[in-house]
Amino acid sequence: MTLDFKRLTGILILLGLLALLGHLVNRSAETVSAGRTSHRILSDSLRVRREAVLERIRLSDTYIAAFLPQQDSILIRWHDRTARPVRVFISKGGASKYSVEAVEAVRRAFERWSSIRGIPVEFQFLFRPQGADVHVLWRDSLGSHFENAGGIADRAFNRDGWIQHATITIPLRREPGSPAFPVRFIYQIALHEIGHVLGLGHSDRPTDIMAPSTGPPELTERDVRSAQLLYQLQPGSVRLSELR
Repeated sequence: MTLDFKRLTGILILLGLLALLGHLVNRSAETVSAGRTSHRILSDSLRVRREAVLERIRLSDTYIAAFLPQQDSILIRWHDRTARPVRVFISKGGASKYSVEAVEAVRRAFERWSSIRGIPVEFQFLFRPQGADVHVLWRDSLGSHFENAGGIADRAFNRDGWIQHATITIPLRREPGSPAFPVRFIYQIALHEIGHVLGLGHSDRPTDIMAPSTGPPELTERDVRSAQLLYQLQPGSVRLSELR
């Protein structure tokens, strides 16, 4: 009688454990299913938002659609920097054709971009490199590897598309031994490279300052519209292929 009672107790415990295990398995399956549903809803919502952004870009008279593939379909720009301007340091010297006039041309180019309504970015010029968000460097020339480039702009941005800092390199003549660029051309180069610093890529028209080769001497209306629209959009990826 005692043995049967022990066996019965063991069976009941075993049945209880099996029931508990079954319950946990069901709960786990429900959690996985709910997680998949939640992920699908978020993915669908993100797809709708990205499609709306791409449609807005497509319908605009800008060149954002042209440069998105150059940037892996990532929109990049600065946070609102009107209350806390982007700090710029323009280096002194570093190239044989360096001049105060070239520095002034670069300053005017920064001021031209910051004068555009709808771009919430102001610039503050520093006398020292410490703490600068943007460094402007001078080179005598860029060499044959950059034959068609006016200058070089390197931008660092985080995974959400917010620009953190940048460096502009401006050559002062085409190649070693050639005449120095005129100041008006330095201004033109600076306008183009600052456009990159603000988040713009290359235009698909040679008539814009952001054309990949030498463009016009001033910003065009299309340059302005492209920058204004960029700063109305949330930065980050607008790639649809990564959404499943």
